[in-house]
Amino acid sequence: MKIVQINSVREYGSTGRIISEICLKAKKENDELFIFYGEKRGNFGDSIFVGNTLDHKIHALMKRLTGLTGYYSMAATKKLCRELNKINSDVVHLHNLHSNYVNVPLLLNHLKTMQIPTVITLHDCFLYTGRCYHYISNGCNKWETQCNLPCPFSDGCPNKNVQKMYDDKKAIFEDFKNLYVLSPSKWGANEAKRSILKNARLIDNLYNWVDLSLFKPSDGCGIREKYQIGDKFLILGVSSGWNESKGISDYVKLAKVLDEQFQIILIGKQKEGVNLPKNIISIPEVSPNELVDFYSAADCLFSPSRQETFGLVIAEAMACGTPAIVYNTTACPEVVGPGCGYVVPLKDVDGVIEKIKEIKSKGKKYFSDSCVAFVRDNFDKDKNLEKLWEIYRLACQSKSK
Repeated sequence: MKIVQINSVREYGSTGRIISEICLKAKKENDELFIFYGEKRGNFGDSIFVGNTLDHKIHALMKRLTGLTGYYSMAATKKLCRELNKINSDVVHLHNLHSNYVNVPLLLNHLKTMQIPTVITLHDCFLYTGRCYHYISNGCNKWETQCNLPCPFSDGCPNKNVQKMYDDKKAIFEDFKNLYVLSPSKWGANEAKRSILKNARLIDNLYNWVDLSLFKPSDGCGIREKYQIGDKFLILGVSSGWNESKGISDYVKLAKVLDEQFQIILIGKQKEGVNLPKNIISIPEVSPNELVDFYSAADCLFSPSRQETFGLVIAEAMACGTPAIVYNTTACPEVVGPGCGYVVPLKDVDGVIEKIKEIKSKGKKYFSDSCVAFVRDNFDKDKNLEKLWEIYRLACQSKSK
């Protein structure tokens, strides 16, 4: 098969790692893989950088002026479409498109017109809403019928064109014959079935995966000694960036209540000027290898995120034998299997404290085997990549018809 991947990043972050693992799977299968990406972080000889830095800056500026997300980079996208024609791929797999590097309507219309089998993974909700990536925190369900003003989503850009963006996507997806939609959660798949994507040939759940050769229980590699934690109960939080949507305020509340028996470590970028309580250690993003040691050293992971299409850090922590506490919102409860931790009502910090103390009382080992087994059964990289290849083969059949 000739397979094309299009994503905002190549190796950075969760979707970048997914692209890299798809690349390794393609090599194993002796399939041809072509990767197009939009954010310049490193040079990759096996991939094609879409556009250039100046184009991306102009795209971002125009978005801030008009609110139109993914409507610029016209020349770069036309070049991308010409490259797709040359490749004559069997299937194109779309990931994140909203990073100021591609003209989304132009690309989607090209794939549709050329009847190229297209797989979409909904790492967020952007492709079936007017312009927002998530909507649960805003309590907005307009995407089910018609996105229009007033729009509660805010990313610092005008939202005056939200109805146009929704209508344009709706017109494209109404009769997109060779479209296959995947969500990393059952929650996301069910949302997509009620959206403008509902006419796709397939809408299904395919969980994101965890590399179990990397994410597995370790001795913590001196994390407790390095940060002078000793035998304190270690609560870990991991996010690429901490903000209100990721639940940073709940961690602050938690820190103010817990006594000296507990220690909190937050990994990920913090907003400038944020003053965290003294019993929170804040660490910038770390490598996957280092994450394994933090996960393994922790007694539990608490993910206070309000909205997730999957929750990769939850699954990674569990793969390292660490139980998780999550809120009962979006995809988060799906990731925590029986005996793997606890699900509490949204923003119920008192409930979180109760479950932390319950894990402390029972001990981490009480949960570890269940955590590792649940991840192995549901999120194993090799198993889920094979499921993805089955969907690629299914999509290829529509090309030959």
